Amino acid sequence: MTKVILHVGMPKCASSSIQAHFADHYDAYASLGLLYPAAGRETTGYRSHRPLHRASIAEFPVIIDQIAAEARSKNCENILLSSEELGNAVVKNSETADLVKALQAQFGASNVEVLFLIRNHTSFVASSFAQFIKAGLFRVSENLLFRHPEPSINAYAECFRAQNGFDFFDFHEFFQRFEAVANGARFNVLNINEPGGGSVIERVCNLFGVSSAAPETRRNESLTQHQLFCLLHARRRFGFAKVKAKRKFLINGMIIDQEFKSPLFDIDAGLAARIRQAAETDKQFFEDRFPIRINLPEVAPPEITEGPVEPTENMVEFIEKIMSIEDLKMRRAKIIGRKKFA
Repeated sequence: MTKVILHVGMPKCASSSIQAHFADHYDAYASLGLLYPAAGRETTGYRSHRPLHRASIAEFPVIIDQIAAEARSKNCENILLSSEELGNAVVKNSETADLVKALQAQFGASNVEVLFLIRNHTSFVASSFAQFIKAGLFRVSENLLFRHPEPSINAYAECFRAQNGFDFFDFHEFFQRFEAVANGARFNVLNINEPGGGSVIERVCNLFGVSSAAPETRRNESLTQHQLFCLLHARRRFGFAKVKAKRKFLINGMIIDQEFKSPLFDIDAGLAARIRQAAETDKQFFEDRFPIRINLPEVAPPEITEGPVEPTENMVEFIEKIMSIEDLKMRRAKIIGRKKFA
């Protein structure tokens, strides 16, 4: 009677920490009967099960057979699968339903569950915008965003709403979309910011009735507003695909002003009100269904930052120089940064 939990998101809710932790401690958890399968999992990065959820419907049974065989070889009766990109995919057309059905066919319908994580709404909004700048998130069109006079966090929220008909911080909207394609699978919902809830790793382990095998370690790269501002305007000028290839040179080559602030990262009064309303709706929705607590955002005047909206001349020159060099090395990128920002 193998228990399988499919962790589907939300993105920016400790997903990468979960994936890195269970991959790093694969053998330790396997000895406790909890498998974080190598089959269907990425071998680099945070090692999510994105290859599984991106497989074709015809490939699902093949990969899931491999997962089942791996579980038998390790004598594991618990399996954790994780791909927060399912949270992104479910907004549009998705084969999530077929993945759940394939898991149920292999392990039994009553043995397959879904894990859905949420967090503080305000910090989720800020983190999501930062992730969009770094690597994209929620399929917000950069062409649509950059039509705005100011490509701000508020414009980002409006673009998602215009494309999808609801706000990306309406957790219950995502949940209901998952519920509709989960083929009756039981849901587990955790708030990673819940006071007194313990670490997210401990709480995931508790779902399987095992102890955590190692302390939780954070792996996310946290960028300053100055670095994010540079990346944002690089994308505005050159597009995501080209900037992705030069991202490390842009964020590590520049001389960072730790005090830098821009109003592009300020949540305005209208967005703050929508976030508060979303939190109130989510609180009622989830607390009625799960043993979970959600703290409402404080009602406070929106921040008004004195700072640039457009990049300075030296930042534009830095971006253009970094983007123009084909075989760039980090040492040269840092030399360019010192010349342009000193």
